[in-house]
Amino acid sequence: MAASSAQQRRSTPKHPGSGRIRTGIDSWRRSYLRQPISVRRIRSVATIFLMCAVVLTARLVDLQVVRATTLSDTASSFRTRTYALHAKRGDILDSSGAVLATSIERYNVGVNQKLIGNYVRYDDDGNVIGTGAAAAAEVLAPLLDMDQAELGGLLLGGEQKSTFVYIRKDISPSYGGRSTHSVSPVSNRNST
Repeated sequence: MAASSAQQRRSTPKHPGSGRIRTGIDSWRRSYLRQPISVRRIRSVATIFLMCAVVLTARLVDLQVVRATTLSDTASSFRTRTYALHAKRGDILDSSGAVLATSIERYNVGVNQKLIGNYVRYDDDGNVIGTGAAAAAEVLAPLLDMDQAELGGLLLGGEQKSTFVYIRKDISPSYGGRSTHSVSPVSNRNST
């Protein structure tokens, strides 16, 4: 009698339904091993590709959805930086003290024609008062002493838009009695 109860304990699973799961796994394993090796290899490779696709999709969602704002702000901070201006180089003089060469600070103003359409101009209250190349030309034309329509055409570009086009070169810091520092978001400082 003791032997039959021990036998019953061994044959009775501890968790209800676990025997069915084990039987299902054994059945799947037998049917898998009965398949030709080429089918098994194809399924294994397809499973690996599927797992890689799931991992890459999860990474894409992480970068494009979960951390999009943080990454965008970080990228923007790398693109727009403020640098301290270094001291002016000394003049090169001849033996009699006449200036042979001197350093003059100059600015070049350029535009990314592919992104100028995203430009938005706001008033003091935060209301949009202009967008695109026309709004940028309205701001820059008086500062660069250029015709607004001509400048708008340069900013907008033709069918072939470029990521960088010079609008004006060799502008002194006090160009036309105005400071060019007010156009610094679209300028590139060069010292020569």
